[in-house]
Amino acid sequence: MTTRKWSFRAGASSALWTFVLMWGGITGAHGATESAAVSLRVVHAETRAPVAGAEIKIHSAGSATPIQTGTTASDGGFTIRLPSLPAGTILVTVAKSGFTPLQITWDRAAVPAEYTIALAPSKTVGGLVRDESGKPISGAAVTLRFPQRLGGPRVPVEDFPIRTDSQGRWRAEFVPATAD
Repeated sequence: MTTRKWSFRAGASSALWTFVLMWGGITGAHGATESAAVSLRVVHAETRAPVAGAEIKIHSAGSATPIQTGTTASDGGFTIRLPSLPAGTILVTVAKSGFTPLQITWDRAAVPAEYTIALAPSKTVGGLVRDESGKPISGAAVTLRFPQRLGGPRVPVEDFPIRTDSQGRWRAEFVPATAD
């Protein structure tokens, strides 16, 4: 069993987040990995209280079809059950209204037995997109960019597309509360 601990700050004024991973992947014949279960726990980044009702989506990299979906229980827990799959990458996305969503990536051969992910509170930002003459632009794609970590959980902005409405307005409810 291998154990690693990472600590990071999402922004200059944010709380220190710590993740501890323990894993021992089992690889079968022909590069296929045996089925695995991960005990996932979702907590509030600041208070460490359990986050109930967080949406969980698990995908193999490159596949739009989820392997598993569900929501966390009252204790913030959720069991991820991964079937026997060829070697590759697993993406786990955790999202809940009022929090910034996070995505963690695991190599299929090194999936941890337990994992805690801390969701930070989010804020809502929005705006208006207009053309050169000042008229609202309907259906414009808006892309948000903010600092991402080099490793560990990241904010999957591509999973939450933003488009302007018929009056050119847009809104994003998942921006980290610490973002300037």
